[in-house]
Amino acid sequence: MRKLCCAAAVLTVLWSAPHPAAQSAGLTMQQVDAWMTQLSNWGRWGKDDQRGTLNLITPDVRREALKLAREGVPVSLAHTIEKEQAADNPRPLGQEMTLDAAGHAMDLYTIWYHGSVITHIDSLCHYSFQGRIYNGFERSRIAQGPGCVQNGIENQKNGIMTRGILVDIPRMRNVPYLEPGTGITPADLEAWEKFAGLTIRSGDAVFLRTGRWAQRAQKGAWNVAANAA
Repeated sequence: MRKLCCAAAVLTVLWSAPHPAAQSAGLTMQQVDAWMTQLSNWGRWGKDDQRGTLNLITPDVRREALKLAREGVPVSLAHTIEKEQAADNPRPLGQEMTLDAAGHAMDLYTIWYHGSVITHIDSLCHYSFQGRIYNGFERSRIAQGPGCVQNGIENQKNGIMTRGILVDIPRMRNVPYLEPGTGITPADLEAWEKFAGLTIRSGDAVFLRTGRWAQRAQKGAWNVAANAA
């Protein structure tokens, strides 16, 4: 497999103590610290960059992606919003119908974006390492009100248009879903490339399916956040 670079962002997992899954895999905090240097993109696109691996989606990459369209069939990644309280949804979507002064029907929504049933794109200021966020900017500059001074979501305002790759590990393993706690390794991604007959390229947007929603439909909700802690 060629060097894999996610189109949207590099996901960095930080632990204050060794994670159970990491321990079972034989990982240590020393290894994680080393990866933060060995695999870092800080400075790769200049000291002022705030887009990260979105820089890999070049005009040539976009043009190649557009050439792949054959039938023009839309495929939605949307999921019906869960409004019922559940083990994985302690703060469900709030919806209130209101009327303005002219009597027009209006909507007021409250959303817990970092819940386990809501999806969104994090900005690069979301995670930090040793007091700094992507490209070495100081984490202390993040304010509760104004938000991120650097690496804010506005740096993705032009959207993400590139080739999308769905990596469906349950399908490859011929199971409906992966059990919670199942790890996915680079070897699994390489096996998927062989299974699907394609190569993941720099600038691709990679979507990793674990079958979580299939399991939820079959067995019911569970506390996803607690299992990941």
